[in-house]
Amino acid sequence: MNTDITSLSFWAGPILGAIIGLITNGIAIRMLFRPLHPVYIGKYQLPFTPGLIPKEQARIASSVGKVVSEELFNAEILEKGLINENIDGKISSSIEVMFMHARESDETVKDVLLRYFNEKDLEENLDYVLKSSSAYIYKKAVTMNLGEQSVNFILENLDERLNESSGMLKYLSGSLGGMLKEPLVNIIDSVVEKQAFQLVYSALKSEGDQLLDMKISDLAARYEASIPKIESFILKAYHSAVREYLPGALKAIHMDRLVEEQINSYSPAEMERLLLELMKKELGAIIYLGGFLGFFMGMIMNFV
Repeated sequence: MNTDITSLSFWAGPILGAIIGLITNGIAIRMLFRPLHPVYIGKYQLPFTPGLIPKEQARIASSVGKVVSEELFNAEILEKGLINENIDGKISSSIEVMFMHARESDETVKDVLLRYFNEKDLEENLDYVLKSSSAYIYKKAVTMNLGEQSVNFILENLDERLNESSGMLKYLSGSLGGMLKEPLVNIIDSVVEKQAFQLVYSALKSEGDQLLDMKISDLAARYEASIPKIESFILKAYHSAVREYLPGALKAIHMDRLVEEQINSYSPAEMERLLLELMKKELGAIIYLGGFLGFFMGMIMNFV
């Protein structure tokens, strides 16, 4: 036992232990990555080649992909990131800024649309929307039995008026409706079936043309009072879309496979570079810890 702290032999053990600890931990960390490829002597592969990380790259990629998809980028976590007060505030601010710019715009609705479509495509898309909307309204009109509903309403009012009259007209009450109902229903249903689509299409086209020629500033002024309602509608639609479609979207893109494929695409040298960049501080601390432990153990040996 040597307890003379001024002697060279007292410090030789701790210093040697520190050096051995530094070198040992440094070699151990390098062996995580090196050698990058298997080393053979003849047909025999040397043990510990390649390094642990190149050897286990496929398993690491699979594990990381699983962790990322299940723990870091699952629907619940992403929903919290996409639906919160901060995001809602940015959406509301964007809508308000959009209306502010719209109030100062001299462009028409058509001018704005022509930024994204050429003239021909714009006309074709608008015509498709008009025809689809007209077809929907026409289908609803045909299935609503408008002829019978309209005739019943007319005849009820007619009977009331006839009952309030005197003379021969009063005696027509009731019987007149029975004679007129079926012919009138057939006429109205026929008109609806033959002409409703074109009437609806023409009405929608007229409104659409007026909307296209309307200035953005006039449109903004018309709906300015409704900005809070518009914001509320857009936020509800956004929240609903995130909650409804996010889980399916995550399943469709297979986040775990994407991460796994990306990691497997790296060469062993690239993996080494990336991991060393990520963990440079931590790996350095492990090396210095080895030196400290070696020094500490060498110091203890002085007192054993």
